[in-house]
Amino acid sequence: YTIEVINERTQANQHLAAIAKKLDLPVAPREKIVDKAETLMPELKDGDSFDAAYTAQQVKENEDAIALFKQEGAASDVPEIKALVDETLPKLEERLQKARALASTYGKGYQGDG
Repeated sequence: YTIEVINERTQANQHLAAIAKKLDLPVAPREKIVDKAETLMPELKDGDSFDAAYTAQQVKENEDAIALFKQEGAASDVPEIKALVDETLPKLEERLQKARALASTYGKGYQGDG
C-alpha cells in the first residue's frame, strides 16, 4: 500500500510541476515541501501502534485530498487542471477505500467524514 501511495503521489507531483511550468505558476521550494511533509508524520498516542495511527491518517489525508481536488476541479477554468483532477480523483477514491479497510484492520475503525 505505502509503495503505491508514494508512486501515485510522485506521479501526480510530476504532473503538477509540468503544469506549473507550462502556465508559469510559482512552485514552493523543495525545503518548504520537506518541512511540511515532516509535520504530517502520525502522532502516536498512548496505546496506539504506528500502523493504526498511519492508516487512520491515510484515511483523513485521502478525504482531504478528494475534497480539495473536487473543489479545484469545479473552480478552475484551466483545461490542464481539470484533466489532472479527472485523472487523479478515481485513484484517490480507490486509495481511500483501501485506507479505510486498513484502518479497520488495525483497530482504529476510522471511517471519516465521507
